[in-house]
Amino acid sequence: MAALTVRSPTGPSDPAPPGARWWTWPNDTVLTEEGGYQVRISTAALAEMRAEARRGARVRGAQVETGGMLLGAIDDATRILWIDEATGPPPDSLSDTRSSTDY
Repeated sequence: MAALTVRSPTGPSDPAPPGARWWTWPNDTVLTEEGGYQVRISTAALAEMRAEARRGARVRGAQVETGGMLLGAIDDATRILWIDEATGPPPDSLSDTRSSTDY
């Protein structure tokens, strides 16, 4: 993804601003969930989720699941959900083999 910014002088006596500048960043991973929302996951959040999943499987075993927070935003008007950051589980987190539907 990329964006271009261009600065213009605010008046005739202002010095010439620096020229155009390109800003680039990696593309998000884009998924469409069953409810029709588009889910956009930043590369940093996806890397953190994958690292935690690997660490969890190594430390707790493949059948034990626990996790942290997903931070981002939801826009109901456009049906887009952004996940910008992910955290690992807190230190006092309890690991469990039951799924969330078992509770």
